[in-house]
Amino acid sequence: MALSDNGTLLSFAGWTSASSSAENTVLGRGAGTLDVNGSYTLAATYTGISGNQARGAYSPDGTNWYFDDKGGVYTNGASSPLANSPNTHGIQGYNGSTYALVATTGSTAVGSITPATPMEPPSLTAD
Repeated sequence: MALSDNGTLLSFAGWTSASSSAENTVLGRGAGTLDVNGSYTLAATYTGISGNQARGAYSPDGTNWYFDDKGGVYTNGASSPLANSPNTHGIQGYNGSTYALVATTGSTAVGSITPATPMEPPSLTAD
């Protein structure tokens, strides 16, 4: 789960439809949000890859979204992850920047996503 920079939305990753399949085989994925009144919204979606799973979602502005997925970092409506965005385990913003926790063999690193708000072409670099 992630809290927006302005503290008004709690966001989390999930699936766009109910399924009895294993979670990593459901390809329609998205960001759910709860506002300060507890109102739920499916804010944005993306298409995952079978074998991977949704892990988190973050939006710096409530419109543009980054999704944390075992397969990498996705943006709104994407069907493939950003280049150079390996296995991520968390995504969050702080002070106008967007960060992802990246797990690689033998190490874990925090990477910054540039730009902080999704536009083409974003990238992930280890800090």
